[in-house]
Amino acid sequence: MNILAVIISGLILNNFLSALLFLTFLVPLRLFCGGYHAKTYFMCNIVMFLSYLGVYFFSFYLAKFLTIEIISILFIIGYSPIYMFCPMQNKNKNIISPHKKEKFSFISKFLYIFSSSVSLFTFIISIFYSIFILLTVLLVPVFILLEFFLGRRKDNES
Repeated sequence: MNILAVIISGLILNNFLSALLFLTFLVPLRLFCGGYHAKTYFMCNIVMFLSYLGVYFFSFYLAKFLTIEIISILFIIGYSPIYMFCPMQNKNKNIISPHKKEKFSFISKFLYIFSSSVSLFTFIISIFYSIFILLTVLLVPVFILLEFFLGRRKDNES
């Protein structure tokens, strides 16, 4: 349902490519990295929909002044949570085997670096889409940190 909401939003905004890019870069990264998960399916749909709209509209704003150097620095900063915490476990995604965890960790890092590279190369063609991919990819470290801090808060409350 949330994928459909993003696709329909892309069609309404007359920018189907942005919806495809959002899903292409976000879904595989989230699958292997983990991070924050909404408590209900409805909230999951809302978070995905608002994330897409936020990335879409914020990209127009940032395209006016972000440089490739700033984009590179943001990707380097965003890599830290990927490196330190991925794959992020939670009650919705329990990774039991050490082999599976190691595999997911490698794939997470590879996908993040690959996505970052695509964004940087896209800067030559389209600043908007470069920043759009940047913001989409940076959602993952944000969701990882959110889950990390929410998880620690829950642990402290117990």
